[in-house]
Amino acid sequence: MRVLAISTSSWNSNNREFYRRLSLNGINLKLIVPESWDFGKGAKPADIIANEDPDIAFLTPSNYHQRLYYLKGIKKVVNEFRPDVIYYEGDPGSIMSVYLGFMARRSHSKFIALSCENLSQRPFDVIKREGIGQLHNSLLKYLLIRLSRSKIDDLLVINNDGLKCFKRIGFKKVTKIPLGFNESIFKLNLDARKRVRSRLNISKDTIVISYFGRLVFEKGVHILIDALNNLKVDNWVFLIDEFSGYKNDYQNVIEEKILKSKIKTKTIFFKANHTEIADYMNATDISVLASIPTNKWVEQYGRVVPEAMACGNRVIVSDIGAQNEFFSKDYFYKFNHNNHLSKLQTLIEKSCFDYNNGLLDRESISLYSQENFGINKQLNIFLKIIKNEK
Repeated sequence: MRVLAISTSSWNSNNREFYRRLSLNGINLKLIVPESWDFGKGAKPADIIANEDPDIAFLTPSNYHQRLYYLKGIKKVVNEFRPDVIYYEGDPGSIMSVYLGFMARRSHSKFIALSCENLSQRPFDVIKREGIGQLHNSLLKYLLIRLSRSKIDDLLVINNDGLKCFKRIGFKKVTKIPLGFNESIFKLNLDARKRVRSRLNISKDTIVISYFGRLVFEKGVHILIDALNNLKVDNWVFLIDEFSGYKNDYQNVIEEKILKSKIKTKTIFFKANHTEIADYMNATDISVLASIPTNKWVEQYGRVVPEAMACGNRVIVSDIGAQNEFFSKDYFYKFNHNNHLSKLQTLIEKSCFDYNNGLLDRESISLYSQENFGINKQLNIFLKIIKNEK
């Protein structure tokens, strides 16, 4: 079977693991990656091809807008490769999706796309949420979705709300799939736990509470700091990214908030890349993602949650958003975002009590996440789809 995959995220070599494994499953895979991309910090060239990568072709994007770009030369690649399946790791509300849909029909290929959306994209609903200023954007996006709809044989989504939204507007088939993490990186690692805790001078009996992820308002880090500031527990420290190199106004607020709070002496700042972050997750006992829904955004997945779980963390999340749809109630707590502070504080204190009494089962938490949210789970679902298996 010949599969042509188009992936902007594979601009970063760390995000190619799914395709590496796909190519080892009897699939003749060709991966298309933009030769450069701008994720908000200026355009940068894609990572070079690694030895373990599948066949990759780098194409030039017309621009860096996820909905409006197209890749120059994609038509020639489709014509020469003659794929059985075209997989676009991107939203149906985009120029690329529309174009690839037409190409798939012309080449008699099955067309699959991926959406992370979890809010209705019907113009009336968008304007109701965000205001009349979104009229033109919502109309354009919905037009692109409608143009793509009849061409997409299977739309992959990553949350339950996305499943409902796209079924409601008439997509032929919609399938939920995890954004799999690399199980060989995010796993229990006692050596890493001991090494990191030793380097940071964290004693064996100290509870490590952490925040992993982007430092933006919607992630609710300020709520977490307020909750920690009033904890009725003593034996804990707070681990958070030092956010060097990408400061913004909110990050400055968070840093100042920490330095002026009672938790200043309990806070440890760290710096780590994508693979090193797993070591810090292993050193952690409790991870918190206090996401705040807004008119424009609700947590679409919360990838750090299954990654932290795979490293044995108890996770605490807010109750609105996809981060609480994917995880068994046995392994996480959730709190009401409208009554966030006292409930979050209570859940952190309960988790600390569980830790102090040996009730945090790191092995079970890790196994559950590895089996349900890793790349292998994602791959199994994807293979069934392209092979038309139930």
